[in-house]
Amino acid sequence: MKYCRTEWRGNTTVTKTMIKGYKEVYRDFESIRRIRGDNYCALRAMLFKCLSQATKLPQWIAEDDLIQLPEEMIKKYKWIEKWRFWNSNESKKTCLLIKESLELLRKKWSEISEIEDPDKKQDACDQIFQNEEEFWLYEAVKFLMLKSAIDLFNANEDGKEVPVFSWLLFARNTSNNPCEFLKNHLNHVGHSGGLEQVCL
Repeated sequence: MKYCRTEWRGNTTVTKTMIKGYKEVYRDFESIRRIRGDNYCALRAMLFKCLSQATKLPQWIAEDDLIQLPEEMIKKYKWIEKWRFWNSNESKKTCLLIKESLELLRKKWSEISEIEDPDKKQDACDQIFQNEEEFWLYEAVKFLMLKSAIDLFNANEDGKEVPVFSWLLFARNTSNNPCEFLKNHLNHVGHSGGLEQVCL
């Protein structure tokens, strides 16, 4: 609440809504963690939460198929080659960089899952988010988001039932399909906007 009071001053409708939201959070949660605010903040918050709460490696990330996924998807969807990485000076191929990102995500998730002491787990998570490798983890997360978007789009095209949010994802004239979603939205995460700005 102290943080809320310093960040949200005045008597505007937005300020009142934010204060109300913080009060609800304060009632139900023991703590709230402030994260570095940049164009990766939404991905950082989500990934930190997943890793800091990890007690075992999820089945989907342990499967060998995960690392082969970029190659299979790029064969089918050539436009994935238009991927824009956080480090635009990278000379390796898109497929290889995404594979390496997924391998890093698996490795870090596995290492942190094995730590039982909460303080040591917290320290290990803090270490991840203090160096360059954190940005490669975001590339892995963005790729998994794209894979989910493709799956939802294809399911909808096949007449299967999909969640309402997936209709909204492809309802804009800037993302009628997964290719446009990558080019006009997902590629901008970290560069010109955060996830909440470019994907909503």
